[in-house]
Amino acid sequence: MVGGSGGEAFSLIGSWCELLCLILHASTRKSFPCPSLHRPSEHWSEALTLVVDGARSHVKVCTWGIGEISTGLRLHPHTHNKYTIPVSLLHIRKETLMYGIVKRLDIDLQKQILHDCGSLLSAAPLYSNYAPRRGIGRRDCSGNCETCFTGGNVRMATYKNTSFGSWGYHAPPCGSRYVQEHPTTGEPFPPIPASILAICKDVADAYGFEYEAQSAYLSYYPLGSSIGRHQDYEEKVNKPVISISLGGDGIFEFGGLERFGSYEDIMLHSGDVFIFGGEHRYCYHSVRKVIPDTQPADLIMEPVRISITIRQYE
Repeated sequence: MVGGSGGEAFSLIGSWCELLCLILHASTRKSFPCPSLHRPSEHWSEALTLVVDGARSHVKVCTWGIGEISTGLRLHPHTHNKYTIPVSLLHIRKETLMYGIVKRLDIDLQKQILHDCGSLLSAAPLYSNYAPRRGIGRRDCSGNCETCFTGGNVRMATYKNTSFGSWGYHAPPCGSRYVQEHPTTGEPFPPIPASILAICKDVADAYGFEYEAQSAYLSYYPLGSSIGRHQDYEEKVNKPVISISLGGDGIFEFGGLERFGSYEDIMLHSGDVFIFGGEHRYCYHSVRKVIPDTQPADLIMEPVRISITIRQYE
């Protein structure tokens, strides 16, 4: 169990021969054929599936080193060569982040976060942002709002938002940006709840990066809502994005650096903590659909999906 508590049992689907070959390969950078592997030995770097805090993730090995492996998380594991390995065995380092579900929150913690955020909505009520149509508008706007509206280039988003922390994200028709005052109340945003800060600290500590959570951007997705393909690049620093999902399942599209390139559909469930950083920090992504009747029965809330996206702004 990578990232879990110590003393987990070693579970290997395969043979001790496979493990020996794997360790020899990691130590010497040479290939050691193993007849029981379904894939060639030179592809071992893409043949591992680890379980991270209960979330099964595909691990793409970036760098082999003596006694340790630098890894990045990806989803959709292969159906063979699955391992559950104690951290102490291979001394896995996880600071080279890519993207994936890195944590699953139990229902009690989900309830706590939902309560903490709900208690702040009177001070930071939900507000509407504007979104570009077909990738045109907001971020490459000329500054003439009338032109955008009459040309049909922008529309009010189908979801609503609010923010917590020293910075909040706001997207009026002419330019998305970070602000320090709530767009409708004019008051500073309330602090990020301690329950969310603790999750950010756990993830940052586990994956070896320094992180100051400065903005927690809450998105409220009713059924039928979505958000189009976009990049997150308004921040002044390149730090990983951490996202917490609550409520109904959402189909999250994750692509590359081209808006119209290939995308991977990732189903995010209530309690999933998703992260993207490193080489994937500026990849295009979207929420394509909220799936009805999928929220946990023990999580009392409207039939919606809530995502809380935490970022370091500066």
